[in-house]
Amino acid sequence: MKRVGKRGEGKFVRISWQEALDTLADRLKSVVAQYGNEAVYINYSSGIVGGNITRSSPSASPVARLMNCYGGSLNQYGNLQYCADCLRHALHLRQ
Repeated sequence: MKRVGKRGEGKFVRISWQEALDTLADRLKSVVAQYGNEAVYINYSSGIVGGNITRSSPSASPVARLMNCYGGSLNQYGNLQYCADCLRHALHLRQ
């Protein structure tokens, strides 16, 4: 599905898988060309770690392998720092 209205309006049109993949590839190429591979980050969270695309090991997932073949992306190792950063920001916002 492709959004055709403003964000939040719920207006979409059905597109082919080929158009969807072409759109994703074009956007990825554009971001990397403008900002470099450091602008691409795959966030591993409970919503995707066990998914079909990511399998159970994010570092061995098809998405991670694609990014490796593409020239790399930002990565995270473990989740302690990620969780600590979220907590730090949340505590800062409470003050």
